[in-house]
Amino acid sequence: MIKTNFKAALKARRAKSYLLTFAVFSLLWLNDVKAQTALNPGDICFVGYYRVSASNAGFSFVTLNRISRGTVIYITEMGVDGTTGWGLAPEGYIKWTVGNSTGQDLLPGAIVSVVSPQTTGGLVANMRTAAGATVTITSEFAGSVAPSATFNMSSGGDPLLIFQTKSPSKTFTQINDANLPLTDINFITGITTDYNSATINSVTKWTSGTQDGRVDGITSVQESTVPPGLTNGANCISLGAAGTNENYAKYTGALSGSRAEIIARMNNPSNWDAVTTPTTTITLANFTGNVVLPVVFNGLKAELKNSKLIVDWSTVSENNNAYFEVQGSSNGVDFIKLGTVSSKGNNGNSSEPLSYQFIADANGSLLLSGFGILTLLGGVLLLRLQKRKSILFLVSACIFLPALTITSCTKSIKAPDSTADQKIFIRIAQVDKDGTSSFSKVVHAVVNN
Repeated sequence: MIKTNFKAALKARRAKSYLLTFAVFSLLWLNDVKAQTALNPGDICFVGYYRVSASNAGFSFVTLNRISRGTVIYITEMGVDGTTGWGLAPEGYIKWTVGNSTGQDLLPGAIVSVVSPQTTGGLVANMRTAAGATVTITSEFAGSVAPSATFNMSSGGDPLLIFQTKSPSKTFTQINDANLPLTDINFITGITTDYNSATINSVTKWTSGTQDGRVDGITSVQESTVPPGLTNGANCISLGAAGTNENYAKYTGALSGSRAEIIARMNNPSNWDAVTTPTTTITLANFTGNVVLPVVFNGLKAELKNSKLIVDWSTVSENNNAYFEVQGSSNGVDFIKLGTVSSKGNNGNSSEPLSYQFIADANGSLLLSGFGILTLLGGVLLLRLQKRKSILFLVSACIFLPALTITSCTKSIKAPDSTADQKIFIRIAQVDKDGTSSFSKVVHAVVNN
């Protein structure tokens, strides 16, 4: 009898241990996903570059997608050589952690100006948000921490590259092939102002690397091939004129239109003023007006209630908007389409706030994978399962559950304010009339049964 009770207690303790481990892992994993926005090429575009002297230099860029607070982004003037490695010498970088000073997500349409980035102490960054407010965001930026090289924009033209690491928690002190291989990089955009007639690629307008047929590849720290994953004129830009290296370049094109139109303009050299010898800086004052995008999201909430998934969101303004696509995910990374909702704007246009709602039949199958289903069961079943075979059966069943039919509704109601962590992730994709799209922030569906 004592032996039987001991075995039962041991099984119960093991089950609780499995549950605790699972819960801790889930919480840590969720916090990491929530804090990072995986940006795509073109989500950030350069709009300014200048170097008067080593202590008087800077650059400006525009954000064209929502970036969650805590997202880590890197900026470097280290070039790359083809798709196999970085340039000739290790260099420094600037690390930007979005939202440290404001605690908020960054809405698309912000213009960011970074001045004197050569040293950590001298770096100053200002931002004009999509709503037109100007704020100083110095605390979000960390200057170069490299021991042997610093972020140092060259007097002879230089590339600037913006990227994310595929592992946001990765640490490194300087950029080189050993510390940060290109296989761990997702490039978002780039600009180069260097022109070497002996090494320039006539097609890409960036330097020819070893994979372009040059035996020695790039020849100086000021050169770079097109970063892997980017295309010149589409999501990165070369401004070096034949025989010259430009040290002052400013975007002069329009700041309104569809996302695709704005990206195309900002990466077109004909929309830039570029000169070899600058005499002034480029700050927010050089850009009149704000970036106007098709849709600026305001709020987004999701809940699971009475076997229904209810998603509520609103927009500040809409321009040339076609429809919204509600997307769901079990891991915060891989999303699938759940349904669509048409724009309420007049022909897709509105200068007034609009509210939307989407309702879908949950019934367990909407949870998309075993990971999500296990969490929504809340661990109760795990505590009751006394045999490992039962646990394996549950996991297997969760993985292969089929999806059910989705229905939608645009009736507007207020969603609950509960913030409990759940394992169904929801985001909204806004689709322009030209077919391009941008995304809202990602939220967790809250259980309110």
